[in-house]
Amino acid sequence: MTKRSEVRVEDTWDLSHIFSSFEEYDQAQKKLQEDAADFVARYREKIAGNKSADVLLESWRALVQLISDAVEVASLAFLDYSVDMTNQEKMRRNMLSNNVVSKLSSD
Repeated sequence: MTKRSEVRVEDTWDLSHIFSSFEEYDQAQKKLQEDAADFVARYREKIAGNKSADVLLESWRALVQLISDAVEVASLAFLDYSVDMTNQEKMRRNMLSNNVVSKLSSD
């Protein structure tokens, strides 16, 4: 099997289209965790006790944005990990991303 370092750059993922740097990714990951917790705190009771179309629409829009952000975070983590599954940092990043998405799904 060819090592990642031996693959031509033009034949590799260009993850900069998702996040320009891993620092930007880390910030987005942290923000996603905070936004998910905020979403649950803000809408769990509101939705359960309210049949208002305005509340449902507001929560739906917030959820769509949250899912969009989660897809970006999870995509970068998985694509980066998929090219070298022996790299501990890539593995950590992917596992953290999976945990955030799982928690979001369960809450």
